[in-house]
Amino acid sequence: MTNLDHMAEQAISRYRAYEEMRRQEAEAKKRASEEEAEEQLHRHIEELLSPEFRESVELSYAHKYQDHGAKQHSVSARFPYMKYDWHIERAGNGTWSIWTSQPGSISVYDMKVSSCEDRHLQTRLLVELGKYREYTKEQERKRQEAARSRESELTARRAYEEVATRKLNERIAVADAEDSRLRTIVTEAKAKAEREMWRWPEGVIVEVYHVQWCKGSHRDEDSEGQFDYDGGWTGTSHLDEHGRIRLEKVRSYGSSDPRTVQLIPDVHKPVWTVHRYSAVEELPEVLQMPVEVKVEGVATRRDNDLDGKTRLFETREVGYDEHWYSEEIGKAPLHWIRDLVDKEVVGE
Repeated sequence: MTNLDHMAEQAISRYRAYEEMRRQEAEAKKRASEEEAEEQLHRHIEELLSPEFRESVELSYAHKYQDHGAKQHSVSARFPYMKYDWHIERAGNGTWSIWTSQPGSISVYDMKVSSCEDRHLQTRLLVELGKYREYTKEQERKRQEAARSRESELTARRAYEEVATRKLNERIAVADAEDSRLRTIVTEAKAKAEREMWRWPEGVIVEVYHVQWCKGSHRDEDSEGQFDYDGGWTGTSHLDEHGRIRLEKVRSYGSSDPRTVQLIPDVHKPVWTVHRYSAVEELPEVLQMPVEVKVEGVATRRDNDLDGKTRLFETREVGYDEHWYSEEIGKAPLHWIRDLVDKEVVGE
């Protein structure tokens, strides 16, 4: 360490000691000023507030400093009452300021309550305390009344919901009972339909023909010949004496009614494809028909206003999103195929 370093350390040590001394002197001066202000305020309070009042509260003193270019010091006597600290402060010219703060603190959120002259201090203070007490009691009354009102509303709502739930459950029970009753009827109808359903006799084979012919021809844009064909299903393997053949009805999305066409073999070049069938399952779909069970007056719907389940119900007509009950229990040949089977049985 150089001599300069040593001199600097000594100087900073003396400076810090001096600053500490000044701080202590300022603190002592501040405390002396506060004690003097408290004593003066205390003398005024003893003159203006009765012993009974002073004995009824826990007085302490609060100091406030405001910086308006120079620090401004004020002192107030405070005591706790209900939710706040209540302050009384000498305002000058024989007047007092009454204000409140959060317990144990002084901030910009302090609220002035009133002001009065010396001779009215205790009376004004008691009046403000009484008004605040009445205000607090009224707020508590309103809070309790609001709580009772909310509880009453909740009770009424629970009662309404209980009644609504009970009624809904009763409606569901009625719908379930009707659905159960109708399903018994449906089950019996299905069993009867299955017993009476047409069945292909074992060992019986029928021949069915698909005939196709040329309707005509034309040339495309490349001048190449194109041929148009038509055809259908029939139970006949030849044209009649007039050159005609009956095409039977098939199950399709378009028109499939029976029709009779006249063909000229040398022109139309008809070709018969022979199919032999011995069971319903062997038939192509266009030669099958569904066997459905229907019960008069019974329909289905999804009870979205109850529980969303699909149920059976009785009605004279169906409405939106309702459907007549129908259930497929199997397949059968089209009627003309069945006639071929029956003829084959008779022929045996």
